[in-house]
Amino acid sequence: MNIAACLNSATSPEDVAAVPGKINAVEGELRTHGKPQFGSSKHLAEMLLEARKIDSTKAAIMNVRPPGDHEGTDIDAVQEACNQLGWELADADRSGLEDSTSTIDVILDIGDFGWEPSLYVVGASPLDVVDRCHRLINVLGGMA
Repeated sequence: MNIAACLNSATSPEDVAAVPGKINAVEGELRTHGKPQFGSSKHLAEMLLEARKIDSTKAAIMNVRPPGDHEGTDIDAVQEACNQLGWELADADRSGLEDSTSTIDVILDIGDFGWEPSLYVVGASPLDVVDRCHRLINVLGGMA
């Protein structure tokens, strides 16, 4: 899991601040490998900048592991959760964000051979993204 954010003037990954490495849960607490830095997560920064091209109201992004098992990502659960929340779901793959609507709330990359699946939640600010992640996880948990 990781989180990134930028100002409205951001145009490159160097303009996006993120936690270096990942945020990990250790003994029930979140741990980081350092303080947020600009340019520290190229992948997350590029996904946020792509999302901003479609929906400029989004300035923060968090990626989490999507629901699923060894057989793959549970795409239907993600779509149903987004429907319940009234959120727009966009798709992505190794090449980046696929064409989407004018609003993006969640981005799903189902992964591929050698490419880990990711679920990205975007919002107006880091606090908004954390709140949205809690809401999405609560809905997904209630669907099990």
